[in-house]
Amino acid sequence: KSHNLSVEGPLPEGTNIYFPQGNSFTAASEVPYNVKCILTKEGYKTKELTGKLTITKSDYSKEILDQIEFNDTEFTYDGTEKKIEAKNIPQDCSVDYYIGKIHGNSMVNAGIYKVTGVITCSNPNYNQIPNIEATLTINKARYELNDVTFDDATYSYEPGVKHTLLLSNTKNIPNNVKVTYENNVHEDVGEYEAVARFEVDSNHESIEPMTAVLTVIPKELDLNVIDFKKIQNVTFDGTSKNFEIDAPTYVKVTKKYFDSKNIEVSEPVDAGTYQVKISYEISDSLKKENYKLINIPSNSGILIIQKKILDLSHLNFKSDSYCYDG
Repeated sequence: KSHNLSVEGPLPEGTNIYFPQGNSFTAASEVPYNVKCILTKEGYKTKELTGKLTITKSDYSKEILDQIEFNDTEFTYDGTEKKIEAKNIPQDCSVDYYIGKIHGNSMVNAGIYKVTGVITCSNPNYNQIPNIEATLTINKARYELNDVTFDDATYSYEPGVKHTLLLSNTKNIPNNVKVTYENNVHEDVGEYEAVARFEVDSNHESIEPMTAVLTVIPKELDLNVIDFKKIQNVTFDGTSKNFEIDAPTYVKVTKKYFDSKNIEVSEPVDAGTYQVKISYEISDSLKKENYKLINIPSNSGILIIQKKILDLSHLNFKSDSYCYDG
């Protein structure tokens, strides 16, 4: 739309008006237009008038500004660039985007980014449109550990063998996930809570640790191999006697002897019948808590020390007759 500067008020009849540079202007200007007006009339001196015409820049209408869309947008990290763009910008305008001091409107890594759009319009008759802002959010992705489990396990103690608890189906764990274990390797008998922890990069949600119980049970020592006669006979010879039991080296056998009066005798020597009370323990050479005795045999027996028969075959004892002789 053009704007003009004109002479106001009644002019004498026959007066001519002339604007050497014109008096009608369309474009807005930072400085006023200088308008020269020349008035002429036959028989009169020429009159020169000057004026200033100011055309200021206009703002874009509210209707146009309301059509501009620059919305907060969320994505999930997938390793590719994510960006937001303004829509419905006036045709004579362009947008430069900035994230902080970085030129651009796209990011790859997870995070929350404030994006500023600087709008530049080429139409000199309009004021520049204020900057626009929106938030670009890239949410962390989540690793799926399909069929990956951390299961309880029970092992029997074996000397020198360290039992280990590990995750199952580790081939399904992404390469970027680092697994570390705590308390998952043990040899001795016990119940241990093991932990599997997962270390992920900053673009993925953390993975909750998994726990499982590693149980090491005692090794069974079978006493079926022990064999002995429950009633054993020996002959008195003046030395102490022993109730014989053939036991493997991993078993410590303790025997206590009681005579006919139920008095404990440390070492049976004299002839008689002795009750034997037997107990079995794991040998002191082994770590006892790692073993368990099974099929324990009888815990009693009888030791009989028989009297020795004297051999008098070398003696002569014959009948004889005598006559009394006072």
